[in-house]
Amino acid sequence: MAKRNLNALVTVKMLNEAVDAILRGVERMFDKQDKRIDGLDKRIGGMDKRIGGMDTRLARVETDVRDVRRRMIDHEVDTPTRKEFSDLKARVDKHHPLVG
Repeated sequence: MAKRNLNALVTVKMLNEAVDAILRGVERMFDKQDKRIDGLDKRIGGMDKRIGGMDTRLARVETDVRDVRRRMIDHEVDTPTRKEFSDLKARVDKHHPLVG
């Protein structure tokens, strides 16, 4: 750009050139932000898909945990204590002793 007289009045042409330069700069900034936001949208879309899959897997895990808990409770109810087992064994051995 040519050197200008700093004391000269600003002309309409000078204002238009300045406005055009500013608008081009702002447009470039918006273009860069649009590209950046598009990239973020794609990444977020991918994360949404992965999270959806994780929700499904977590629901299955939750069901599996419930089943395991239920089986453990059933096992605890069905399993005699050591004392109960010893008493039962003594009764069986009394009536059906092992022949050795």
